Amino acid sequence: MKILHDDTLTLSPWWVKFQDELLPSYLHYIALESQAKECWLYYCDVVPDKLQTESKKQVDLEVQVRLKRQWLVHEQQPPQKLNVILDESVLYRTIGGHAAVLREQLQHLLYMSELPHITIRLAPFVFDGDMLHHIGSFQILFADKHQPLALYFDNGKNNGEPINDVALIEIWHQRLASFRRQTLNPHESRNAIRKALDSMYPPLS
Repeated sequence: MKILHDDTLTLSPWWVKFQDELLPSYLHYIALESQAKECWLYYCDVVPDKLQTESKKQVDLEVQVRLKRQWLVHEQQPPQKLNVILDESVLYRTIGGHAAVLREQLQHLLYMSELPHITIRLAPFVFDGDMLHHIGSFQILFADKHQPLALYFDNGKNNGEPINDVALIEIWHQRLASFRRQTLNPHESRNAIRKALDSMYPPLS
């Protein structure tokens, strides 16, 4: 199934070539994401795609698309702003059973957290506020600070389609903003990432 051109979405050259390989709903999300100036993300089980590291040996479709999407954060000028909330458990979850991969990922997270356009906050293990992990990971895209584009659930809710109901997006934005106020601040979160790195064996040099 092809994604048709229309007046509201501009098809970026890099992802048009994946039309026959990706679901139309995911392509719709990528099109909206490419327009977003700012993204709010909540992830409870994995590191978000845009903050992940990749092995140079990986060349599959998923990785190709992920690297293209990361361009919005790393290369685009001005870069896309990210407000990220991670469950602290993500810092201790090995990837494919390889501690070295997790170590590299934590080092990358620490680096990304220092960039001016990226804010990373952690929801700590001991948390008294309204938990969101039962909902799953989700993202809110904004064309600018006051113009929401879409709400997108990574677990396939709404049949994998981005939600563009402004009233519903605002409800989720307010819920995430409330949750965010109860998380560790950016400085505390960086310290928690360092602590996770220091706890790994063998210790970092």
